[in-house]
Amino acid sequence: MGIRLLPRTLSSQRDARSIAQSATGQVVTILTGLRRIGKTTLMRMLIRHCIENEIFTSRQVLYISCDDYILGHQSILELIDLFRRIHRHSYDTRLLICIDEITYHPRFEQQLKTLYDSQNVKIYASSSSASMLRQQKALLTGRSRTIEILPLDFKELLEVVGASMAK
Repeated sequence: MGIRLLPRTLSSQRDARSIAQSATGQVVTILTGLRRIGKTTLMRMLIRHCIENEIFTSRQVLYISCDDYILGHQSILELIDLFRRIHRHSYDTRLLICIDEITYHPRFEQQLKTLYDSQNVKIYASSSSASMLRQQKALLTGRSRTIEILPLDFKELLEVVGASMAK
């Protein structure tokens, strides 16, 4: 499934809305696409949508950027555990976990499987490396859904900049 991202609001496109609506489900949602296509922007819009629509509170949302050097020394599981301790969340408390550029993290697929199987979380992950995801996804079979973010077509670009073509 591929979607085109309109960077104004999640409600500006039906497919983007379906990504937001999946926030209540259990499946791990993985966003793939070219570099600089808008995966991080879409994830941040999703976070805002979930907070504004009271699906999650701001204290229930954790955003992790795996291409951040400082975070590279801890596992994803350790970061989430630290987040739970700081905010005093039990493992019953449902969290929204957004992990950007997940393929930068070693053994990410094992950590996602562990999170899916053992914690009350909704997980969104992104990656610019679709080939790496395909190689590593076996552990997530039946637990994940991959969505490819596509570039805007000309009509969508005009809509974003508020222009139209004269006939």
